[in-house]
Amino acid sequence: LKNLRVIAEYLQKIDPKSDGAKRDWVAIYDECAGVLYQEIDYTSEADNAEKFASNFKNMDYVKIPTIFWEYTTAQVLTMEYVPGIKINRIQALDQLGVDRKRLGR
Repeated sequence: LKNLRVIAEYLQKIDPKSDGAKRDWVAIYDECAGVLYQEIDYTSEADNAEKFASNFKNMDYVKIPTIFWEYTTAQVLTMEYVPGIKINRIQALDQLGVDRKRLGR
């Protein structure tokens, strides 16, 4: 990201803005970098997973892995293992009696 910051600062200096646009390359970089750092914080991902689980708690066909907070940090997300079958493995789904019409909804 440091290299991208240097590029943004360079563009800020040389961009002629002859098209009338008011671009602030450094501000664009700052916003993108902030979003990126927020996205790679696994505690935020864990919070979102728990919100998602809460929103779908009454739907028995939706399974959200449990977050193990004691092992989760900004760099490590630790969740319950939930086995599953890829949706394109039609024969395996049929063998389990999965209703494909319901699955497709």
